[in-house]
Amino acid sequence: MKPSDKAIKSARESIKRKEELKLDQQDFEMCLGERVCPKCAWLLDMEHVGSGEYGYKCTNTVCSFIHFKELPAN
Repeated sequence: MKPSDKAIKSARESIKRKEELKLDQQDFEMCLGERVCPKCAWLLDMEHVGSGEYGYKCTNTVCSFIHFKELPAN
């Protein structure tokens, strides 16, 4: 039995969306690595929160971007 055109189109869109999300995640990680806010492109402050976590907070007072991340295990 042959798959319908709708199912094929849906599968292609799903694959395309997964690739876009992967690229978005890479861009997000690159922004954090460069300490640039992914929302407004201002600088990010990085502070140690405790128990293996640190946080990023945008220096722009208008932007409300905050992101917490675990420290990589050694």
